[in-house]
Amino acid sequence: MPPLGLFVSAVVLRTAADLCFRAAVVRTPAGPDSIEITDLPVTGPGAGQVRVEIVAAPVNPVDLAVVNGLFHSRGLVDQPEHTGLGWDFSGTVVAVAPGADLAVGARVAGRVAGFDRDFGTYAEQLIASVADVAVVPDSLDLVAAATVPLNGLAAAGITGLLGDAPEGRERLLVTGAAGAVGGYVAALARDQGWRVTGLAGAEDEAFVPGLGPSPPPRRSPAGTRSLIRRRCRRRAWPWSATAEPTEPWPRAACAAAAYCAPESPIRVGS
Repeated sequence: MPPLGLFVSAVVLRTAADLCFRAAVVRTPAGPDSIEITDLPVTGPGAGQVRVEIVAAPVNPVDLAVVNGLFHSRGLVDQPEHTGLGWDFSGTVVAVAPGADLAVGARVAGRVAGFDRDFGTYAEQLIASVADVAVVPDSLDLVAAATVPLNGLAAAGITGLLGDAPEGRERLLVTGAAGAVGGYVAALARDQGWRVTGLAGAEDEAFVPGLGPSPPPRRSPAGTRSLIRRRCRRRAWPWSATAEPTEPWPRAACAAAAYCAPESPIRVGS
């Protein structure tokens, strides 16, 4: 039997570990080397919230922009101590507050939004509103489920702005159709009546047809992206509810292709 002093020390250390969790944060953004692992206190969920034990959290381009200080320099991040990293996640519910219609043990995926926050999904645990999570079907692996929220919701926003395909003008070009957002756009637009053409690289010709585009995917010729970029930058549609393109193809190009607003370019696909 170990001495009593050692036993007590072990109990104290275990209790301290239970009260903290590890998270990746940035204090002074200066590239990936500025990421730190820190201990944060465990807190209980508030009304309508759950505490999730994180299983997976994807790395997205926006995270690299945060650690490089892009949003700090634009005044979008102003955290006195540190900035949290990570937007989407999957995991298991470990604590539930009143008003949260989820059970402990539920498998969920979700997203946290906004740039100016001291927490993120690159952590062992996370407090989330039940409105920001969804139950993951048993047939879907949690690691795969973690890749859905950010890109899937971005694509849903794009197709929501597009609306249902108008009669006689139902063709939609999705560039980067094998990309993180473009793939979701190709699949979701079909459900809204659009006849989707996927523009992708030769190496993706076997993958893209499974997303639902009607014709075979077309390879992207040299200069196509820069042409689309120039045309889209002269148009506000579809990010403006009132402007309407004068010809059919900018509707497709601007909605799903790239760079539709000069001040805040939206890149769809790779």
